[in-house]
Amino acid sequence: MLSKLQAAQAAAGLRSRGRGAIFVTALASALAVAPALPATAGDGKDTFEGSCEFPVRVTFDPPLTNSSRRTHAEADGRGRCSGTWTTAAGRERTLDDARVVYHAKSDGRQSCAASEGPTGDGFLRYREHTIKFTFSESRAGTTARVELDGKRGGAFEGTANASGDEDPVEIAEKCTSTGLRQAGATITGSTAPEISG
Repeated sequence: MLSKLQAAQAAAGLRSRGRGAIFVTALASALAVAPALPATAGDGKDTFEGSCEFPVRVTFDPPLTNSSRRTHAEADGRGRCSGTWTTAAGRERTLDDARVVYHAKSDGRQSCAASEGPTGDGFLRYREHTIKFTFSESRAGTTARVELDGKRGGAFEGTANASGDEDPVEIAEKCTSTGLRQAGATITGSTAPEISG
């Protein structure tokens, strides 16, 4: 025969187990519903549609000469873009000559006269938003055809030309002597039809 104290303790234990079962059931129900709710209104990737002009500074390692050799190149700049940037959360931002960061690096055989299809990767950054891409280039002289393929689709196609403040005579002299370590260029182009990364 249970004492009154034992009976009270048993009843308290049953109530506690009951509350625990209700909590576990509620938690399981919440977890079952949670995956059905969308995390964001967007598709999880940043996308840009429009056109840009990027003044960049390109460094070459080893320096470019008139002889073709394997070269590592990096280009950095802050350009101006116009169009529509859609964030990963689905928010559209209208860009009107907005500042966008450009960074690209590549490896391949190059000389002052031409590049033999160097490839690499890089990114575009608008405020805290980033689009990653793979990079490819074909160049004859001071004019290059540049293509940026978005890591998650689309592309940006442009032309890179030597900056107007570059001295062609000085460049030619460096190519035949110590080598060209740096050069300024301007990349102008647009998306086809958009770029996502």
